Amino acid sequence: MKHALSFFALLLILLPLSAQQHVYRSLSEPTTPGFRPFEQFLLHNSKGTYSQKLEYIVSDDGYERTTFSYNSQQQVVAMHQVIIGDIDVYYSIRYNSQGQMVRIDGYQLLNQAYQHVYYLEYTYNSQGLMATRTNYNNFSGTFQLGGVYTYTYNSDGQMVQAQLVMAGDSQPFQQVDYTYNNSLLSSELWSYNITGSWEPSEKLNYSYTNQQKVAYIYDSLWDGYSWSNGGYQAFTYDANGNCTRHSTYNTMQEVSRSEYEYNNYLLDETLMPWLPEQMRPANLGNTHAFDIEHWYQLDANQHFGFAWDYSYHYSDANSIESARGIDITVYPNPASSFVNIQGLDNIPVSIIDLSGRIVMKTHLLGGIIDLSSLPSGTYQILLPHIGSYPLVIQR
Repeated sequence: MKHALSFFALLLILLPLSAQQHVYRSLSEPTTPGFRPFEQFLLHNSKGTYSQKLEYIVSDDGYERTTFSYNSQQQVVAMHQVIIGDIDVYYSIRYNSQGQMVRIDGYQLLNQAYQHVYYLEYTYNSQGLMATRTNYNNFSGTFQLGGVYTYTYNSDGQMVQAQLVMAGDSQPFQQVDYTYNNSLLSSELWSYNITGSWEPSEKLNYSYTNQQKVAYIYDSLWDGYSWSNGGYQAFTYDANGNCTRHSTYNTMQEVSRSEYEYNNYLLDETLMPWLPEQMRPANLGNTHAFDIEHWYQLDANQHFGFAWDYSYHYSDANSIESARGIDITVYPNPASSFVNIQGLDNIPVSIIDLSGRIVMKTHLLGGIIDLSSLPSGTYQILLPHIGSYPLVIQR
């Protein structure tokens, strides 16, 4: 079974690649309006004492898997996403001395090797809020500017506007305006400057429960003359305030649904990835960590029903080695001149340093990786379709 992009697509949106490459979704401009509870954990970045960390998310049939790697500062330095037969992408993440994410590099598996297809750079204002985000794409081996987002905030630190200027243009092409009511996001207005003046395209209006959690998101579309109904999203919650169901409807019927189960760990006790790519504020405010997501959607025959499950796997927040759901042994570790990966052979392998940079690309032959070209230090071994493993080189 070949999966469609489901919750993973919330991390990713289309980036132009070279003409010889497939166009895959990756961390780039804001997604089309609408968001799911999955995004909440991506924005979770508390600085408390953690009991567990999210290690990977996998579909019940094994076709989709996303694995996360962390550094000693409890920051995500790598994310590996695989949809078998469709997508194999890897994200390397760097930070500045203030702990702010300043760069994301995207790699895509093509012809059995990871190709560097794009990178994103971020700047921040004096309040520590994201000020700009710049996108560069690889066209036939040369990185070219794609566009620059600039963000504006009110005195409360809430984002009130995002503007996109495309490469080669002097005027903004896309604009998103956010309004608030009693500190809660009230509406989003998406507009485009195509003919020299701003033309609206889509509008989202938010409503909330008495506990100030998102109840509905209503979507309206502009046809050049008037607004029309574009569907809506509905959310339900349990007694702990965790979102248990998120459904998306078009004008006729329900088209997708996520039903969530949670484990017993509080979100504040769980180390989760944090990425700056979500443009709209997080209002869902789950209290516990995800355990299982049941995914429903329309099939090719327009029949709505259960599709598959996603399970969230955690490990001890202070552990170095973690279970991967596959019998693999990396030894010796610490290593000196070579490392042996028992359980795998004849696959591409990448090694990244703690800043998230790929420092070696090779092919695993006979289960051995030659480390003689790398200095002593702490690294991660990236294995396609599986995940990443810690590696220490000592001489």
